[in-house]
Amino acid sequence: MSRLNHETNEWHCKVVLFGPPTRNAVKLAAQLVTAIPLAEREVTWDSPPTDEPTLVARYRPANASLGDIKPVYMLHALRSAGSTAADRQHVLHNTDGVILLLDLESEEQSIFAERELERFLSTYGKTIASMPVLLLGASPLDDGQQARLNANSLSYFAAENATTLQRALHTLTSGLEEDSGLAGIGFDLDDFDNDGSAVDLDDIEFDDLHAYDDDELK
Repeated sequence: MSRLNHETNEWHCKVVLFGPPTRNAVKLAAQLVTAIPLAEREVTWDSPPTDEPTLVARYRPANASLGDIKPVYMLHALRSAGSTAADRQHVLHNTDGVILLLDLESEEQSIFAERELERFLSTYGKTIASMPVLLLGASPLDDGQQARLNANSLSYFAAENATTLQRALHTLTSGLEEDSGLAGIGFDLDDFDNDGSAVDLDDIEFDDLHAYDDDELK
């Protein structure tokens, strides 16, 4: 649940990177966080407890504000594949927006994850339609995939490079700002660092962000 910190003049929002319990979904989450410019992200999982399934990063947009208020987006992601249903439900508690991660190599699990998202949100009195939600996958969807994987006709972004990942995050945070009633100055897409497109996203894992590595996960 978003809140305004009057002492720091910051508006804090929770965004969940939610998806099936697969390595590809976890990798997408890592790629999204890594695509944020270093000066705008604060990774807080250098030494997470061994029993803590969730990783959190703070995203502080340099070129966005709500008047004099500075938005801070808390990005929550499950740190490894093989997460439990209880962990996936818990991470959605008090969320303000969701990026649904699709594993295009495991469509059945991705379809189940979208249904699971709807079910878990309902336990908190929310729906996909009641908050900003978008889809993120590794590549563009063909017509068949669009029909199978996007039943709710949500905005879809392909994680082709850092710029498209930044655009996905910008789209979600813009929706949160609009819903807040505090919307002022937004992002300027021209300010995105296009040099980020040269990043080799295939090499990015949560390991690169000092997360725990579990070699036994499948």
